[in-house]
Amino acid sequence: MALILDLYMKIFSFLVALCGVVTAVYGQTPSVRYSNNFNFGMSYTSGFLREPLIGGGDTDMDFLGLQFDYVGLFHVSQGVAVGAGTGIRHLFRLDNLWSDDFGDADFAQNYFSVPLYLQGRFRFIERRVSPLLVASAGYNFRLGSNNRSWEWNGVKYKETASISSGFMVNLQAGVDVKIGRRINISGGPYVEYRQGTLQSTNEQFGDFSYSGGEGRPWRYQDDLHLIEAGLKVGMAF
Repeated sequence: MALILDLYMKIFSFLVALCGVVTAVYGQTPSVRYSNNFNFGMSYTSGFLREPLIGGGDTDMDFLGLQFDYVGLFHVSQGVAVGAGTGIRHLFRLDNLWSDDFGDADFAQNYFSVPLYLQGRFRFIERRVSPLLVASAGYNFRLGSNNRSWEWNGVKYKETASISSGFMVNLQAGVDVKIGRRINISGGPYVEYRQGTLQSTNEQFGDFSYSGGEGRPWRYQDDLHLIEAGLKVGMAF
């Protein structure tokens, strides 16, 4: 926790220093205003493990990624805004190894999480259309777990899997367009990195339940590095 707080302070100090430099370059200190920012993104997400998953020899996982964010920003200078955001992350696994092994492709593995992060937003020119750069860093909190049951050769299986909370960073480049005096729309590609741990436990095997203490369930745990690349659109007012 101390390392996370130290990292937050370094990020905040960097954004404050950057705002000071930009303000000095513009030679003025405009009044600070607040804006509400809503963003939606869709991506292809790759997950990388150190050890192969049980039931397959691969050390990578493929996901469809969806994200929705709300960010509150203070516009401290022309073209520069800083603030904080939250939202929801949804991962839907595309390559289910168990579907290959057991011949059942009906498993829907969904993972949800809620991020909290600091954000710096940079609009480079004071025109109606401007290049845009957005940088975010924070922490991603796990929301629930993925439960699934299946049957193969008359034997029933039940598994609980989750991706733990962890550090995250996000970088987006794109275009920002002013619509009237207060509304902006934006869009462009983004990349996000999230760190976590994949944990999987077989809670039941056939008619035998491990919850009764008779025997031990198999467990899998490994560091998971998620790299998400996609497109994001947003509106600010």
